[in-house]
Amino acid sequence: LTMKSINSQSDINVSRILRLIWQKNGISRIEIAAQLGLDKSTVTKIVSALLEVGIVHEFAHGITGPQGGRKPIYLEISESFAVVGGIEIQKEGFFCCLLNLPGKCLFEYREKMDTLDCMKIFTRAYEILKVESQKRKINLIGVGVGISGIVNSDSGVIMQSIPFQITSLFPFTQIASVQAGVPVFIENDAR
Repeated sequence: LTMKSINSQSDINVSRILRLIWQKNGISRIEIAAQLGLDKSTVTKIVSALLEVGIVHEFAHGITGPQGGRKPIYLEISESFAVVGGIEIQKEGFFCCLLNLPGKCLFEYREKMDTLDCMKIFTRAYEILKVESQKRKINLIGVGVGISGIVNSDSGVIMQSIPFQITSLFPFTQIASVQAGVPVFIENDAR
């Protein structure tokens, strides 16, 4: 069974299960089924695929309940499966970081740059994150960007940014995602 063999109808269940494992690190399949109202076989099938891909792993056997039965096996998100990058683009440069999927910061870096070209700043910060993820032999799977200005996060467009002299719609995430080769998301830096 691979992730591709999970049908698209169950994609939402995959997301729900992953989110629950991420939120409640050390949860069993039985607890997942109960909390999400899913059939145990559905949870088992999806968790098997997630284990095969390596995004989650088993880590301990629990204690059997009063009725006996099998000991529960707990699941958690794999720390070394992938990393995501964060970049705060500032007028005077940038701050960037790498986080593993459980949310632990693995790397932080700040650099001053003398430019108002937000794409030039993004490119420099992204290259640093890419090199750091390669050093750790972990895939960089996406980047979140914060920038001063009026931002439409859903469309990935900077509508206006006084500090960066952007006065008309600028399709930041479209350009940045193609350039980086990974999904890029943008928010106003205050968020």
